[in-house]
Amino acid sequence: MKPAALLELRAASVPARAQPYRKLKPGPGRSPEEVISNQLARLRGAMVDLVAERGIGGVTIRGLAATAGVSTRTFYTHFPNAEECFTSTYDTVMGAALARFTGSGMTEENWEAAVRAGLEALMVEIAEHPPAAVLALVEAYEAGPAMLREMGSKMREFERSVLETLEQAPRRVAVPLPIVQGIAAGVERVVRTKVIEGHNAQLPQVSGELADWALALHDPAVEALGGPVRAGAGVERRARRRGGEGELGSGEFGALGDQRARILSAVVKLCLTEGYWNLRIPKIRREAAVSRSCFDSHFDGVDSCYLAAVEALGEAAGLRAERKAAGAPSWERGVCRMVLAYTSEVARTPALSQLAFLEVFAPGQQGLRCRERRIELAAQRLRRVAGPGQEPSMLAAEASAGAAWRIIQAEVSDGRARTVPRLAPQIAYVTLAPAVGARAAVEAISVELLERRRK
Repeated sequence: MKPAALLELRAASVPARAQPYRKLKPGPGRSPEEVISNQLARLRGAMVDLVAERGIGGVTIRGLAATAGVSTRTFYTHFPNAEECFTSTYDTVMGAALARFTGSGMTEENWEAAVRAGLEALMVEIAEHPPAAVLALVEAYEAGPAMLREMGSKMREFERSVLETLEQAPRRVAVPLPIVQGIAAGVERVVRTKVIEGHNAQLPQVSGELADWALALHDPAVEALGGPVRAGAGVERRARRRGGEGELGSGEFGALGDQRARILSAVVKLCLTEGYWNLRIPKIRREAAVSRSCFDSHFDGVDSCYLAAVEALGEAAGLRAERKAAGAPSWERGVCRMVLAYTSEVARTPALSQLAFLEVFAPGQQGLRCRERRIELAAQRLRRVAGPGQEPSMLAAEASAGAAWRIIQAEVSDGRARTVPRLAPQIAYVTLAPAVGARAAVEAISVELLERRRK
């Protein structure tokens, strides 16, 4: 029998016009719990449908009540506002999806087959319920800071499920936590990309390749990497030594006399001192010493200005890191050098770590799409530095780039941006192992780190 939450998700994902919300038949014998459960299911189903139809900004309490077939008074007995109803719906959708992933009857005897079956079940669930997937993976980013925290909590829950799954393998492998985080993020990246593109139906078709990618990271060879290495003193000295414009990131924006460059530099400075949520156009204009008409000629508003700064910082750091791969004796060593260079960029550039990893989702869906573009560009860069015939598939490259982003983001979120380079071996591993095998990846990483220490 399917879990009640899963049955609720299936009902919620069918448009109201196709399946009217069914009230319980009147009569004696209905327990209060049964009535409440039915009302909640109808309200959550209404939330899924209305978000799909109007977006989160178009959802009202009256609309929810009317669509669910309840009174507004009944709505308020369950939720204080529409935001709480959205959060409850999000939790139900994510809980049902996670139940499909973990409910594959896993044992040591059939572990790999169960992992593949669980991942396929997850893909089928998302493919069959596009409106619910859009709510959870796209529209939720429009719901504000509290929802972003809830989404972070759900991501950590998914990571724990991945860790528990790995721990049930017949050959116990001590997979470092950053790699566990990376596996969860790589799966999420592939899923969200299909949802954004409206290609949910393709997910079951790619579940096999995605399982290959994830299972390639669960290999005894990873134990040779150990946990995150201690950040070298040289990295710390370089991070402290760099200051002024470089620390702010304003050097990425061209000549300081250029008006657009001054505006972007002002946004970066204000973000670092006051945070994204305190950005206002008058503040930006004063800091950049430009008129309102000048600001408007370059940007549509605060968000477009902020995201232009994120794009510029990310692209400049990525290009510098890619140049480090040139001249490497092999593609694997080149990837290691690129990763080491990029993590050093994050460590010594507060603007990059804060804007591109800590606050990138603050502008809502625009921020999400910016992050997704940065991951896509990183995947393309990874394929570009590979030799002929060596490049990973686009799916594997995007999953690895998504994994790398999450590993860095977790470290930055914990207040350790300056020690991100200690995670370079794990980031290089999630990038290389699916393409060349775990042993070859670990060997290349070890050689590159040894050579770096000698320098």
